[in-house]
Amino acid sequence: MSVGIHCQNKTSVNEDIIRNFYKKYCIAFDQEYNQIDSLRKSICTENLYNTFDSLEYDPFLNSQDITNSMINSLQVEQSENNVNQIIVSYNTPYRVKPVKIYLHVSYFNGVLKVVSIKYEV
Repeated sequence: MSVGIHCQNKTSVNEDIIRNFYKKYCIAFDQEYNQIDSLRKSICTENLYNTFDSLEYDPFLNSQDITNSMINSLQVEQSENNVNQIIVSYNTPYRVKPVKIYLHVSYFNGVLKVVSIKYEV
């Protein structure tokens, strides 16, 4: 029984870490864009971070911009099927269905890092 409690606590900690990251990220994206790079470095593995230069969209938003309604609808939840996956979703006026972003996370030296990002098509 203690194993389940430990996993449950770790899961909520993972959600909180990602939720806090997204709060800071959205504020920086909207107001202080120069902080985006340091926020990305703080949450990503080096391999993932190095793939961002070639992208024409923001990897954590799967978009080129963000609106207040998108920020207000932002949800972060642990995947029911994969303890190492966090699902981030938000509504956008440009799509009928919410945008869903799947973050594969893992701990390195006691620090949660995003290893990969995938998007629901």
